[in-house]
Amino acid sequence: MARGFIQKEGVDYNDIFSHVVKHECIKMLLAMVVEFNLELEHTDVKNVCLYGDLEGIIYMEQHKRFKVGDKKCYVCKLNKSLYSLKQSQRQWDRRFDKFIVSIGFECSKYDTCVYFKFLEDSLLIV
Repeated sequence: MARGFIQKEGVDYNDIFSHVVKHECIKMLLAMVVEFNLELEHTDVKNVCLYGDLEGIIYMEQHKRFKVGDKKCYVCKLNKSLYSLKQSQRQWDRRFDKFIVSIGFECSKYDTCVYFKFLEDSLLIV
């Protein structure tokens, strides 16, 4: 886990972000499921922030229990986001958005957490 509490805005990161769906959208989607007898499936991704690609190079100190003899002054170069980095959520959102748009979904203009795709005779909402 990175020590995100020591990051400095403008030096270690420029944006922080938390992608949260609006409550009105959840209510509307649940109402549509009931009204039109649709299928609803819920999933949760527990390690989502570990899959974001980093912009730029980020180094972090070794964990105090990980340090090895003569390598105490070494640092770790991050290849992927870690929890506690201020930019982890934003990086994951960028990656997810790029992927879901590439497979044909459109982002809602009302809520950027909602994506939809029209199929032949149905509508898929993520």
